[in-house]
Amino acid sequence: MLVQHTMRKSSALIPAFAACMVFSLTSANAQQPAPTGVAPAPACSLENALDNIRRQIDLSKTIDDDAKRIGVLLRAADLTWPYEQSQARATFTDAFDLATRSFKEKGEKDTNQGRLIVGGVDYRYRVITAIAKRDPVWGRKVSKQILDEEAQEAADKTKDSSDGVRTANKLLSTATSLAGTDPTTALAFARSSLEYPASVYLPSFLFKLSETDRRLSDQFYLEAITAYAHAPMDQFLYLSSYPLAAHREIGEMQIRAYYQVPAALTPNMLLERTFVLTLLGRARELIQNPAAAAPGSQFSEASQIFMGLSRLERTSVAQWQKPREIFTPS
Repeated sequence: MLVQHTMRKSSALIPAFAACMVFSLTSANAQQPAPTGVAPAPACSLENALDNIRRQIDLSKTIDDDAKRIGVLLRAADLTWPYEQSQARATFTDAFDLATRSFKEKGEKDTNQGRLIVGGVDYRYRVITAIAKRDPVWGRKVSKQILDEEAQEAADKTKDSSDGVRTANKLLSTATSLAGTDPTTALAFARSSLEYPASVYLPSFLFKLSETDRRLSDQFYLEAITAYAHAPMDQFLYLSSYPLAAHREIGEMQIRAYYQVPAALTPNMLLERTFVLTLLGRARELIQNPAAAAPGSQFSEASQIFMGLSRLERTSVAQWQKPREIFTPS
């Protein structure tokens, strides 16, 4: 009961301190004196607010739930960054160390909610996203540390192919979170994902980045085309929706998505031509060197190419844009 009370208390106080800090800064920056007869609120000074947050950081050690404790630490670090950067860095580091320990002990287990499978959370990337918003260079450095460790593990043992997809999804999820505020850093994380299998998160990131910087999103699309030009069709066809400004892919994907296409985004004929020429090149290669369907694949490479080209030929894309199963990447 004491631990639960502490968790509720610490989670509730951090937002209160944030409001106090805003009040303190507003008062400090104002050039006008306080109205006559109105006593100042000493309990809501900037220094008091910072002291209270320091106490909450210490109090967070009593929280048994790693996710909740990480949330408190990230909020505290973000609030104190402009005023006590060394303290904020130490708090971010504590949050990352906690997330790393939690990942090594528990992993990121998926859970079942009825027929829906909910992916587990790797809180290391939650911390990386928060760090990158304050210090992009540090965020990328921590991310590289994780990727290097995973590469070493992959070299030491045979890993399931889904591990690569999970890593790409984490990187692209981080990139998507940063796209609206720091597109350059977002692009750096997204580029790291190109070393892993393509997934539903790729077009989702492209659409998000295009809202902020269409030039960068188009540039990254061309990089992705090069990276996945020879990837299996159930990966390559994730590149079909962005140039067409379409809500879904032209292929039958393992995970079907219905993307939120920005209202201002229109089809890009140059990118569409690049995609189609690459797809036709894959078709020629397949004719010259027929390949059997990969184990576990519902459709062969030839079937995917045929369906894709057939759908591209239709005068109206509305029929294949309608979703049968909706999945929105976080």
